[in-house]
Amino acid sequence: MSPFSSLPDKQDDAAFNDVYIVKGDPTNEIILRRARVATAHSVVVLVDERQGHYADGKSILTCIAIRDICKGADQPNVAVECRNPENRHRLLKAGADEIISSDELGLRLLARTAIYHGMTRVYQELLTVGRDANEMYLFPVPRELVGRDFVEISSMFLRYRDDKKCCLLIGLQRGEQMILNPIGNEAGPVKEDDQLILLSRIFLLTTQNLPTVPPVLRSS
Repeated sequence: MSPFSSLPDKQDDAAFNDVYIVKGDPTNEIILRRARVATAHSVVVLVDERQGHYADGKSILTCIAIRDICKGADQPNVAVECRNPENRHRLLKAGADEIISSDELGLRLLARTAIYHGMTRVYQELLTVGRDANEMYLFPVPRELVGRDFVEISSMFLRYRDDKKCCLLIGLQRGEQMILNPIGNEAGPVKEDDQLILLSRIFLLTTQNLPTVPPVLRSS
């Protein structure tokens, strides 16, 4: 049986009508080019269960192949599922931007649930993609907010409760540092390259005014 036989053809499953399927080895440059990886916004590399203990090795080779054909400034973000957390640094060296270990996340969630009962429902809500589901988003800091402190900006979001665009500012992403629920002046003045970490029911378009009082226009 072909290892790719589990993938449906478009005519076999209506759910795949708008999905472009390319069957082949993801470490193969020809297959990656056929899938137009170089023009992708994001690439997700899943664990190949058939590889057993060598699954992360296959993912590493896939990352290297992706980076070999993706050159220039507009490279896709590469998110990789990791079987063994000890291979994180190898995946990063191979070109992965973000690494997710489902086993590790599952164990941490079980630990949190054992301490705080019912927490699974909170995480389930945050990870649910759908109408009226609250999710977390990263949003570039508008020029108008640069130099202001976290408390002031948080208050601007809190005062807007008019519709589903309302958000909660829960932290900042500053380079490799994530600052969640900063205490006092821990975050300091918001910087130009920071990103706002927002909890919201809908994804905000960068062309819209931010749901704040007073409103803030997203600067280009």
